[in-house]
Amino acid sequence: MLREKNRVLNAEIDRLNLLINELETENSQIKLKLVNINDLQLKITNLLMLCVQLFAEVEALRSRVKDKEKQVDEMRRSSLAAYRN
Repeated sequence: MLREKNRVLNAEIDRLNLLINELETENSQIKLKLVNINDLQLKITNLLMLCVQLFAEVEALRSRVKDKEKQVDEMRRSSLAAYRN
């Protein structure tokens, strides 16, 4: 009777040890995935900041182009004004 209980308990201990090993392996894999996710989040954050900077630069360049277009129009008008009068 005691030997049977001992055998059953040893079998349960072995089963639980296998389960622990599987869970530790799964835990390691999850930690690795979490590190990869954190790296990707950092890259995304950096890319978003770069996008904001580039959008600001595009808007600044667009504003400069509009200013130059206005200057060109004014120069054309002033050049043509001499011929109109």
